[in-house]
Amino acid sequence: MNIRQKAASLLSLWEKEDGFANLMLTDDILQEAKDEAGTLTALFYGAVERKLSLDYAIGALSGRALSDISSHTKQLLRLGLYQIYFMRIPPYAVVNETVALGENKAEKGFLNAILRRALRQGEMPLPPKDKKIRFLSVKESFPQETVKRFASLFGYEKTEELLAFFNRVLPTTVRVTKGSREEYISLLAKEGIEAEKTAFAPMGVRVLTPSAVSSLPLFAEGGFFVQDEASQIATVALDAKKGQRVIDVCACPGGKTAGALADMKGEGEAFAFDLHESKLSLVSANLKRLGFSASVAALDAKEGNPSLFETADRVICDVPCSGLGVLGKKPDLRYREISAELPSLQYDILCASCRYVKRGGVLVYSTCTLLPEENQENVARFLEEHKDFEAEDFAVGSLKSEKGQLTLLPFLHETDGFFVAKLHRKGNT
Repeated sequence: MNIRQKAASLLSLWEKEDGFANLMLTDDILQEAKDEAGTLTALFYGAVERKLSLDYAIGALSGRALSDISSHTKQLLRLGLYQIYFMRIPPYAVVNETVALGENKAEKGFLNAILRRALRQGEMPLPPKDKKIRFLSVKESFPQETVKRFASLFGYEKTEELLAFFNRVLPTTVRVTKGSREEYISLLAKEGIEAEKTAFAPMGVRVLTPSAVSSLPLFAEGGFFVQDEASQIATVALDAKKGQRVIDVCACPGGKTAGALADMKGEGEAFAFDLHESKLSLVSANLKRLGFSASVAALDAKEGNPSLFETADRVICDVPCSGLGVLGKKPDLRYREISAELPSLQYDILCASCRYVKRGGVLVYSTCTLLPEENQENVARFLEEHKDFEAEDFAVGSLKSEKGQLTLLPFLHETDGFFVAKLHRKGNT
């Protein structure tokens, strides 16, 4: 397999079909790439992530509109410029190997000219700094509308920090389920893997040495599972205890269900529901590896299961959202239009899910976004319309909620962007 040619083909297909990048880079393709799978992944995801930056550079270096450049040429230029600006690859190798993929003399000549011009100029072309939104959009490769929205919430400087965070390569974070995290960090050290405790979540470990998850110690034994610290914090807020019944209404891939079961030491009852039956095998497989059991079933969270109403001690309501807190983990999500219907859908799920909670029980509402209409506004409306519920404050490490709500900001907490609200149903069990 020619890695660069394959990356160009994937880019072309991704753009043509408006597909999801993570679904296009399949296990079969990675296995075919063998030892170069890492390079293929870096090239493809990197070019997707930096598309706006690269396309601006192509226009600035060529003096042509992108519409006047063929798809094949454009994909090769994106890959070549990505290697020049963002990867440590010898310049001669980038130019030679990219030009070699040209289909004719004219295309080869054009590729050669643009890449060599980029090398001569050195820095990536950017708009004028006084055009703040446009400048930041191109510099960090986010649509201008996204930049504007974040700037309205956090100000320009914090938005710059936020977008830069999303473009960082972050270490894998895991939730330890067997033994202490100190013991697990020591076990990793014996394997030459550097790791550290998470700042807030009590069982979280950040694996600093790049490693395949399945190769980490205790993977097969179910000693941990991958989960960002923000998601772990939501599970801590849930505060599941031995012998309780927990219901996770949008469970895939099963991390919060697993976290609740771990907190219950496996002594409790869990139900894991998801709308998409195709996702349930992933939930079941993850729980099985960890040695946990749960009732896993397909169910529309807006409808619920009446036989379980008012029977749950704890309910996890991690709703579908715009994902604007995890843009660094899903490189193509930044280019997708946000549905105006999401807040309404989330509210419907929240209202349906609260019916599971028995008196004295707790519901945790969470999202991986930073938009108020999906977070604080939904909770405020819920509490106004459901007088039998009240916000309940919680603390996780040094973090403390305000009126039962906590927003995790990547540039401040070094986690995913995340929102957690803890809602308590009044009365005694």
